[in-house]
Amino acid sequence: MEELKAFNRWPTDAIKVDDPGLQGYITTTARLVPKTGARYAGNRFHKSRIFIVERLINKLMVSGHKSGKHLISSGRNTGKSMEAYKIVEEAFVQ
Repeated sequence: MEELKAFNRWPTDAIKVDDPGLQGYITTTARLVPKTGARYAGNRFHKSRIFIVERLINKLMVSGHKSGKHLISSGRNTGKSMEAYKIVEEAFVQ
């Protein structure tokens, strides 16, 4: 069987986490589609089992603050996982 690559382009076996404190919390094994759909949401330390690229995509989908207020916190800014997926893929290509 062929190895899984991030975005079907880049192998992840060369990625190494040098910090011993972070090794248990950063997963570098690729997924076919980096979207688990909150499969680990109820478990303790669930983020440590999610591929690091998926964690970046999830961070992009979170609405943010502006000057200490929730001015950008509506539903129209969240849940667009395919848009965030494409943004991250294009950023890796460039």
